[in-house]
Amino acid sequence: MTTGICRLCNLTKPLLKSHIIPKFIFTWLKKTSSTGRIRSSQNMNNPVQDGLKLPWLCSNCEELFSQFEKYFADNVFYPLHNGQKSVTYNSTLLKYAVSIAWRVLNYQIENNQTEHLNQSLLTTSTNALSTWHDYLFNKTNSLGEHEVHFYNFLVDIITPGSNLPTNIHRYLHRAVGFDLKANGTVAFIYIKLPGIIIIAYIMPFPYIKELQKTKICINKGKIEPINGDFPQALWDIITEEAVKTEKLQSSISHKQQEKIDKLYRNNLPKSANSETIKVISKDVKLFGADAVFKKEE
Repeated sequence: MTTGICRLCNLTKPLLKSHIIPKFIFTWLKKTSSTGRIRSSQNMNNPVQDGLKLPWLCSNCEELFSQFEKYFADNVFYPLHNGQKSVTYNSTLLKYAVSIAWRVLNYQIENNQTEHLNQSLLTTSTNALSTWHDYLFNKTNSLGEHEVHFYNFLVDIITPGSNLPTNIHRYLHRAVGFDLKANGTVAFIYIKLPGIIIIAYIMPFPYIKELQKTKICINKGKIEPINGDFPQALWDIITEEAVKTEKLQSSISHKQQEKIDKLYRNNLPKSANSETIKVISKDVKLFGADAVFKKEE
């Protein structure tokens, strides 16, 4: 076990390998997939067992985050994926969301992935990191402008838009990832979980009415499916990410595709009832089989 400075409490202690995206997310993805496997965007031809984890946290801080994750899994994630249309939450949901945003921003900074931020946003990102850190340790009960928003996408898209990618349900319901998005005046952490998107603002958009409905409250609130009131700027990012995912999927080699097909056939009853097949069916219903299963020339 590595000894070093814990990223959260700043004390020198033995460090555990900590997940950026919680482990239970990847366990659920494997359990509900058509093949029992998941793949990473780093190399689509090599199946992986888990998400990114780094020697960052001491046992005390890891336990703190684990408590937040258990609350989210038991009270939000699993109920929504088991068919509940809405859920109520307490103050722990915001702790959970901030804990992931803090991890992602730390990761982006440590890996020099902030070159697209101007000096003003770089300064503000440091402020956001500090604010989120203090909130996690109960040193403040206000996030200020570094607020966090929650989007429940466990809904069916009824009408195909002209620019909607043909994998939109597969992306919204199955993709996992994170990024630091910025456009010069606005910056935020983008966290993609199955059926869920969390946006943690470094520098928010100017006032947008729709955003007030998705902000995670400090003490308690209710999560409901998204409706038509959704900022176009965020939808453009979702569309862009879905297109990237579709291109990655098409990069899987013929040999790997044959292995995937074999795994599917060898466990046909489980595969046919998997979440993977369910969301593929949603895309087929929306766009047609020819569009969803189109072959690259």
